Amino acid sequence: SCSSEEPIKYVKPPPNGHIATFRHPFLQQRADELRASTAAIVAVARSAKDRVAKDESGASLLETVLSGGDVDRLMLMGHSFGSAGVLRYVRRCAELGEPCPYKGLILSDLWTEPLVNHDLKQDLPMPFVLLMSEQWVQSKLHTMGNSTLVNANREKCIAGAFIRGTLHQWISESHLFGPARGLRKIGIMGPGNYRQGYNATARAGVLAMNAFFGDEAERRSLGAKWLDIDTEVVGAWSAVLS
Repeated sequence: SCSSEEPIKYVKPPPNGHIATFRHPFLQQRADELRASTAAIVAVARSAKDRVAKDESGASLLETVLSGGDVDRLMLMGHSFGSAGVLRYVRRCAELGEPCPYKGLILSDLWTEPLVNHDLKQDLPMPFVLLMSEQWVQSKLHTMGNSTLVNANREKCIAGAFIRGTLHQWISESHLFGPARGLRKIGIMGPGNYRQGYNATARAGVLAMNAFFGDEAERRSLGAKWLDIDTEVVGAWSAVLS
């Protein structure tokens, strides 16, 4: 349910319908939610730092937690429709003339079908990486959409790779819902070693974060560092290398 506690009814996509048209209101809502939550987090964090600096009492638990962060070092990560929402959010910020405080984007299995050309061909103001499942890079439809974004932002895409032996849900908590054998049988978990793929994915995320907050040399070396994580698991995505 939503914040008003009213039930949100499931809306079934129309058969043979245009995905971008059907998903548009949901994508806009996601972008607006990101705008609102980002603005709130930044405002509360800055206020909390001021209160802590002045040694004021009465700070809320949220303020206490956020005061330990640095709102000048933020990155944003999305998966599938979440990645699509990230791109629409960045575009909305540009259209409205609002600042986008994120220093980098991790787009995992970016689902481009709900997006339009204005989303994929926008000039992103920050560096980004594409981290994908093997299932995603084997799909011509998905790789074409991701390539459109890369071609429009060749200098901003600092790394692209995929995790071998994984399906689309590899980065979600669904892999913890049951034994691997059962998850593979119902098409959630890929054939690869889960722990090995998980470790490689986590390390790739940390290296991306270091690159976003580091210098130009750190960003230029990220692609090579990703491939050095585990040569058995991490594969280079050719569209980024070409």
